Amino acid sequence: MASLPKWYDCIEEPFKELTYLLRNNGFNTICSCGHYPNPYIQMEWYDGRDDSKLWCLLSQNGYKNWAIKIHWDCKGTRMAEIVFYNHAWNEKKELASLSAIKEVPETDE
Repeated sequence: MASLPKWYDCIEEPFKELTYLLRNNGFNTICSCGHYPNPYIQMEWYDGRDDSKLWCLLSQNGYKNWAIKIHWDCKGTRMAEIVFYNHAWNEKKELASLSAIKEVPETDE
């Protein structure tokens, strides 16, 4: 991954990499939360056809244990949310590891 701009320091791990991926693929993320029980990333949602693009982007980049939720409010504002499932957590109610939400390739050491 490329060197991230300084403002990425405000984003909780392990969502820095995912936020970078989403933004570099045309998804304008607006907030995220990495806390128990359902960590999420929210983004603006303009085009209903982007659901397939988002699904493919997450799948092809090894993300797992997630669901995409689309919301509309009474003003017509649309937002998408990627929510990670509860079983990604350990007994301390922390993400067990990055591998809980993403396939991490094994390295030869």
